[in-house]
Amino acid sequence: MLAAGLLPAASLLARDCFPAPSELAGWWPGDGNAHDIAGTNNGVFQGTANATAAGLVGPAFSFDGTNGFVSIPDSPVFHPTNLTVECWVRFNSLDSAGTSPAGDEYMVFKQNSLTYTFEGFDLRKLRINGNDIFKFAVTSSNAQTAELHGTTLVATGVWYHVAGVRGSNYIQLYVNGNLEGQTNANYPQDYGNLPLYFGTSGASYYDHKLNGVLDEVSLYHRALSASDIAALYAAGGAGKCKAASIVTPPQSQAVLAGSNAAFTVTAAGFGTLSYQWQFNGAAIPGTTAAALVLTNAQPTNAGSYTVIVTNALGAATSAAAALTIAGRPVLLNPRTVAGGGFAFTIGGATGLVYLVEVSTNLVKWAPASSVSNLAGPAEFTDSAASTNVRRFYRASWAP
Repeated sequence: MLAAGLLPAASLLARDCFPAPSELAGWWPGDGNAHDIAGTNNGVFQGTANATAAGLVGPAFSFDGTNGFVSIPDSPVFHPTNLTVECWVRFNSLDSAGTSPAGDEYMVFKQNSLTYTFEGFDLRKLRINGNDIFKFAVTSSNAQTAELHGTTLVATGVWYHVAGVRGSNYIQLYVNGNLEGQTNANYPQDYGNLPLYFGTSGASYYDHKLNGVLDEVSLYHRALSASDIAALYAAGGAGKCKAASIVTPPQSQAVLAGSNAAFTVTAAGFGTLSYQWQFNGAAIPGTTAAALVLTNAQPTNAGSYTVIVTNALGAATSAAAALTIAGRPVLLNPRTVAGGGFAFTIGGATGLVYLVEVSTNLVKWAPASSVSNLAGPAEFTDSAASTNVRRFYRASWAP
């Protein structure tokens, strides 16, 4: 027999993703960032929150139960009449820091216009009589509340799929694809203008932060059916069908002529991902891996590099990364300065850092300074130079 909340292996290893149900208003998969891949409502990491934890479907949001959470600025998208909010969650601890009752851990929360009885919609864990269970609640502008408690006992280290549904006159709570509660809600939803939060209520006076991992958080503008939710759960590790997306784009860099340059991309999406690198908008033949290495880079290689990542559901093009080929720096305009110091200008490609070294005998060299050449020729002054001591200078590019 499986422990409560434990997915069967067939679900965890599902081969086929489930097409996202209709009226998907926001989808935050936590694939290395807090981006909304169904819309434009991107989140912001707060405290120690990140999206690099091992999730059920690729990477996931990670919260430490102390100061980590995600905030998403308020949007009309977060004010639906009917809704479903669903996610996968795994708890690292059943307790965390906070001011609400012990055992609370907020997962997905949108405050209404009130200060207390403030659940616009609220999906969380709570503790009753020593048992940790899931809760879903919605509240009206005059503090009418509909609240449901699940029956599955929550444990640490176990993945759960949780969905809260708000229909025209009812709410439902599903855990691991099963309906665990339903009650009437015969009043309109009420929303304030505060952010949508993951991992917190956002209210210092009533909060317990999530100590665990949250994955594939999704908001719909309708009440999903029982079959929709069962299919989302059954998809398991395959998740909702996700087109290719860029998680970490290639980064701009500068290298010395004759050395190597390497660009890498991290991408996410269902199934097999394919790659095609481009130089100044044209495909580079044979560059179909997640990394692009240019050996013996020359000035002709300087320019803009992008990569197109594709799967069966779509394609994504990365932001451009610039490659700068740096020549050796030159020392120009040597001159003395007031007080006996010595100065000169360092010429070379912009956007680089040069290491200046000094010697009195051309044998032993010592670092003098690092000089940034961000906008043009860089100036260096050696205020320790003495007019009666011979000194030599050289500069090299510091990668």
